[in-house]
Amino acid sequence: MNVAKRIFDQTIRGTASIAVLTALAGCAMPNVASDSSPLAQEAARLSATPGEYPDVADIPKAPTDVRGAGEWRSAVQDSEAAGRRVAAQTGPETFTLKETESYAASSRRAATPPPAVTTPADTAAFVRAARERATPPPSPR
Repeated sequence: MNVAKRIFDQTIRGTASIAVLTALAGCAMPNVASDSSPLAQEAARLSATPGEYPDVADIPKAPTDVRGAGEWRSAVQDSEAAGRRVAAQTGPETFTLKETESYAASSRRAATPPPAVTTPADTAAFVRAARERATPPPSPR
């Protein structure tokens, strides 16, 4: 029971601390909207004198080089037909493999390892010479 009360008290204290710090942070912030700031004076001046309204003559004419609905329909149908042609030409049933044996043989030739740099006799001679040069460790006394 004491644990629950302690957790509750700590939660209340933490919440109160956050509220106090938030209030203090609000007091510490500069007053951005003061009437003496240059930005506020400029905004007040601009809002007092509204700009000119556009005239009906200023509206641009409708463009004449825009496709009509029929031309759009035709372009979309042409694009879809080209897509169907490409899908038909590259579908899985249109792909076949030919001359796979020559390709496999050339790959096997390219994959063969190079000849050995040393022969087993060279390795045996090296091991024999190393054993002859080796000196046994001194015997413990």
